[in-house]
Amino acid sequence: YNFLIVLQFLSILMLFYTTIYLFTTWTQKTYSNLFLYSMTTLVNNIGYFIEMTSRTSGECLLGTKFAYLGKAFIPLALLCFTMQYLGLKIKKKMQYVLAVIHTAFFFLVFTCEHHKLFYTSITYTTEGLFPHNVYGHGILYKFYTAIPLLYMFIAFGITIRQHLISKAKSAKIRTILVFACAIISMTGFTVFLCGISGGYDTTAPAYMICTIVMIIAVIKYDLLEVFEAVNVYIFDNLFAGLIAENKDGQLLYFNAPAEKIFSTLQTDYSNTTAVIRKHLFENSVIIKDEKIYKPRITELMNKNRKIGTMYILDDITEEYRHAEKIERMALTDAMTGFENRRAYETKISELENNGIPDDMIYISFDVNGLKTTNDDSGHDAGDELIKGAAWCIRKCYGKYGNTYRTGGDEFIAIVNMKEDEFKKAQKDFTETVSSWTGFMVKELSISTGIVSRKEFPDMDIMELTKAADRHMYENKKQHYLSTGKNRRSV
Repeated sequence: YNFLIVLQFLSILMLFYTTIYLFTTWTQKTYSNLFLYSMTTLVNNIGYFIEMTSRTSGECLLGTKFAYLGKAFIPLALLCFTMQYLGLKIKKKMQYVLAVIHTAFFFLVFTCEHHKLFYTSITYTTEGLFPHNVYGHGILYKFYTAIPLLYMFIAFGITIRQHLISKAKSAKIRTILVFACAIISMTGFTVFLCGISGGYDTTAPAYMICTIVMIIAVIKYDLLEVFEAVNVYIFDNLFAGLIAENKDGQLLYFNAPAEKIFSTLQTDYSNTTAVIRKHLFENSVIIKDEKIYKPRITELMNKNRKIGTMYILDDITEEYRHAEKIERMALTDAMTGFENRRAYETKISELENNGIPDDMIYISFDVNGLKTTNDDSGHDAGDELIKGAAWCIRKCYGKYGNTYRTGGDEFIAIVNMKEDEFKKAQKDFTETVSSWTGFMVKELSISTGIVSRKEFPDMDIMELTKAADRHMYENKKQHYLSTGKNRRSV
């Protein structure tokens, strides 16, 4: 009895030191679960110390009630710590439900004199290792004892699974330590339930030993070091997606933005990192829900050694959109909104390198009479003529491909169309140009030169452009002859 009293007192001192240590080094959520486990174990052991030193049934019951202020939550804290360490999450709704259930257990014990739901009877005895209360077990007590056993079986399963998939020696050691905690807890709980400990609650030293084992894991085997390193980045990257893994490639942390970008982050972590690394290799961005993220990677270091890896997904939406806008402006003709010569040359280069689609049609346009309009009616009228030509071209061909303004009155359309579509577009274009009228200019005439890939399958893109220009100039010549205008004057 004296030995057990000393052991209980020493466990309280050790747990008090452990709790203070965790509180002063508290940096991440996992510390909160371990702190909760240590704190609840400390409260439980203090309460049980009161039970062990009591001399009346009332004093013993007071100790029991105080002990359950911690004891009721110990299994839940151990489960949450184990789950989070292994990279798994308990949904918030489930956490709330479990917290309510365990709180209800405490209140059942706290009010046990007024009902028989938890304890059916309370009898004080002097038999066993020391005087203590013997409690009759109600239906909710049996339910309470089943829950920790369920938690421990869950911890066994996920810890064994993690141990099997872990390759690094340090990772296997850490899983063994967590597994040992589950074994110790279950053993202490089972021995007490079987009634072979002479009234001594063996869960008290079992939970204390588990706390010490986990602290050893934290200090010696870098169980939570990566979380301390992550903390450095959180404030600097408040709106960035953060994903952290330990040096064994095990997911340990991610924040809400990261989960929003990769909804399958927890269930398919290896694929997530593969996608990120692919974008890093290609120097490309990740687009999700109209947001644009630029991935980067950094090593997490502690005392000049690598302890993990951080994937950072920076939100660059505003910068990216601004850069896109500037690039579009650089490739766009301000007057017509068509792509400009620079964009046209890029397209030609693309067709040279990647080949010409079989359904491609190249159309060269030239506005007739622009010089005459400028000379007779002014440049505003000439601008109206150019805008009118652009409107007609866009209306009839714009939806089929790219349209370019390559010079003052010169336009190009590179489109992909079926034969029936092209015939209809040609007809619509003729009618649209004929019916167009402006405020300063009353009519519009456009010469065209058309070539198709189907018509000239052996030509490269440069040869097709020259052929289209020849057709366009022939068309223009016919226009001048038919109207009787001097070509040089227009």
